[in-house]
Amino acid sequence: MIVLPAQLSAREQQDLVWKLKVSAAQASVRLGASEASRVVATLSKGTVLDSYETQGAWFRVTVPPGKEGIVIIGYVARQDVKILEEKIEQADRLLG
Repeated sequence: MIVLPAQLSAREQQDLVWKLKVSAAQASVRLGASEASRVVATLSKGTVLDSYETQGAWFRVTVPPGKEGIVIIGYVARQDVKILEEKIEQADRLLG
């Protein structure tokens, strides 16, 4: 069963973690949660991402480092990804 963020309390949303896979031919990673926001990366179909936060129809994601070793944090549209896994983690576990 997939749980939508709107169905969870604010506390539970803070602890929800998603593993996502790009399902569109390409997915734009944007600086903000808006189509008008600047694109900071473009991902290929099949790319796997982690997300710890949502904002409307967007997932805030961490893009693994490429050849340059740079980690990118941005937003991808919910329509461009498929949820592979979701789980609720303990807050203290996320902190270390």
